[in-house]
Amino acid sequence: MNLRTANPIEQKILNILEKCTNQRVDLDESLSAISLNEDKLEDLKVVIKEEFILNNLNFDLTQEDDAVSIANKIIGQLMNRKSGSDVKKTKLHQSFHKAEEKEFYMASSPQKRLYAIQRTMPEDTSYNMPLCMRYRNLENEKILVEAFEKIIQRHESLRTNFVELDGEIYQKIRERVDFKVDVQYLDNEKIEEKLEEFVQPFNLTEDILFRVSLVKENQKDGYLFIDSHHIVFDGASYAVLFDELRDFYVGNPKTELAYQFKDYSEHLKTIDYEKQGSYWRKVHEEPVEVVDLPLDSPRSADNSNVSQSITSEFSVFETNKIKTYLQEAKLTPYVFFIASLMIIVSKYTRQEDIVIASSFSGRKNEETQKMIGMFVNTLILRGNADADKVVKSFLLEIREHALNAQSNSEYPYEDLLSDLKISNLDPNRNMLYDIMFTMQNNTLPDFHIGELLLESPEFGTIEAKCDLDIDAYENEEQESFVIHIAYNSSLFKKENIEYFAEHWRALILSLIDNPDKKISDLTCLSEEEKKKVIYEFNPDRQSGLEYSQ
Repeated sequence: MNLRTANPIEQKILNILEKCTNQRVDLDESLSAISLNEDKLEDLKVVIKEEFILNNLNFDLTQEDDAVSIANKIIGQLMNRKSGSDVKKTKLHQSFHKAEEKEFYMASSPQKRLYAIQRTMPEDTSYNMPLCMRYRNLENEKILVEAFEKIIQRHESLRTNFVELDGEIYQKIRERVDFKVDVQYLDNEKIEEKLEEFVQPFNLTEDILFRVSLVKENQKDGYLFIDSHHIVFDGASYAVLFDELRDFYVGNPKTELAYQFKDYSEHLKTIDYEKQGSYWRKVHEEPVEVVDLPLDSPRSADNSNVSQSITSEFSVFETNKIKTYLQEAKLTPYVFFIASLMIIVSKYTRQEDIVIASSFSGRKNEETQKMIGMFVNTLILRGNADADKVVKSFLLEIREHALNAQSNSEYPYEDLLSDLKISNLDPNRNMLYDIMFTMQNNTLPDFHIGELLLESPEFGTIEAKCDLDIDAYENEEQESFVIHIAYNSSLFKKENIEYFAEHWRALILSLIDNPDKKISDLTCLSEEEKKKVIYEFNPDRQSGLEYSQ
């Protein structure tokens, strides 16, 4: 019997199970143990979809599942950032309606922050959203260009600029824009150089905040460049974009959108965030300690955020080992990776109170699933990686925190800063955090649009929005987990970020093998480094990122 207190989502599952079976159910009782047969399993799925306001479940229920594992599967779906139709209209958004027509519309809280950043650093491209895809067999260039024109006319967000009036930031929607697809040929330049030339700063007040370029190798093959500013475009917007591009290219009719982004942003003003704000104020009631990563170069006003990136991929064997552990421990990949990241950062910094920013999608209802726009909110997760804490206990703490964070994910980051009376005393750092983590679920596969093949991108210009901007995702084709780290190269050397990734990877494997040990017992050493310690007595590196065993 599991005697710990159920979290809110687990309690909902327990209530559903008890109602379905007319008996008391414990947290760790499997569905088979409470005699929930296959027929009742189907009934359970229906009730779960209704209770959690989901159109469908993107996971399976088995006889081995219990309330904890079902809750984790649900939170995994809710945290999925991929655009889709799996989320119905929530109670919070029942009053969602068309905004009245006017000249200016209030910008959302994240948009105001992005506007302020761009105004301060007008040449910065950190918040551009570039994408490069290879295309093959383009039979009709004119139809492809017209498809993009139709998408821009369909989505007001792509025809929006931002203005400041009396100290407030507003959206101004243009009725029509003079949008053109840039067409050029790939001569002797490398495609990476072409992409770098393509990604340029946006003037949020004057520019069309969406750009497209065709870079031709010949009449039918080449590269498709797309870029937009994050203030009007999030990661899930790409899924919407390509769904509509496919329909317009092959001539499928599209019904008019029922709502536009302005309707969403106007609606945000009507939401009472007090309960969510209370949760986050409690999380951060103790002063937040800056995560002090060892640097290769001192932080100064002269530092420019020149981003570089590295990628670390787990083997199929290691990935399967991680997945097996996640299933046994009833953890989602998101919880596992962010918790292990907190531990490795703790070992590097010799700090126990670790804060890491994470992006949560605000696409909470059916209407927002069809929109292009900026629906992402930044949340500041916090973990106490006490060296004497048992690994398994820490993972459960972070799982609980992640569940509660999801339940309170709409509280604006800017409001939290105001609540905590935090001002940016250091203009070279983000407020509250220097590390961002995202578990990506919206990677783009290869797909056909009629006879046209668009291949998934193999490179891009991903900018670090803070010291370390980290994505983890599963490469389904290679059946492996991948960690991608974009970093500020004016602060860190590439080889030391590679050391960091290797130490994180080693710690993850150590964690899986030793969940009942203390955090202090986990090793960060790779096999090669262990041999050096044993046979060569290699002293600690004296500069750059260092780890603490």
